[in-house]
Amino acid sequence: MSRMKDFALGLVLAAMGVAAFFQVFKVDPVWRFASIGALSAISILAAAVFFVFAFSPRE
Repeated sequence: MSRMKDFALGLVLAAMGVAAFFQVFKVDPVWRFASIGALSAISILAAAVFFVFAFSPRE
């Protein structure tokens, strides 16, 4: 379970890093919009996985 939380947190951090990269450097607006949208969706999914595993009851 710890590995899944680490993986989900890594996805969130990677999405934030790529979004920051596209904000700083000049990139075609279409690619910027598409990649930030896709990474936002991945980030939301990863955060959901993280919270499900973080707050699930332990046996």
